[in-house]
Amino acid sequence: MQTDDSLATVVLSVISIVAICALAFAWQEWLDSRFKIEKPKWRGGTAVLGLITVTIQAVLTMYFFISSTVLSLVARYGFRLFALSLICIGIGKAKYKWSILASSCIFFIINFFTVLSA
Repeated sequence: MQTDDSLATVVLSVISIVAICALAFAWQEWLDSRFKIEKPKWRGGTAVLGLITVTIQAVLTMYFFISSTVLSLVARYGFRLFALSLICIGIGKAKYKWSILASSCIFFIINFFTVLSA
């Protein structure tokens, strides 16, 4: 039984690191463009909103691993943040669109199974 728990911990850690790296890549892409928002401006702004939404989703997920008292926040806002980020990513226009989509999906899956297991 102990090996199953350690294997699950390793898999969850690797998946979390991949999601954080994809999010860091998206932030780096946006910062390298010198905060330039692509035209049309409303689509570029929507992509930046999606980036911020995925970042909030990541902070909420990582904060849950530090302090498990925020399970109700994860349950309440996890899907809402995921839905908002999907809308923003779908409408938005940016180079980092696919990396924040991957991060958002991974964080949603982590949140979903975390709430399911509680």
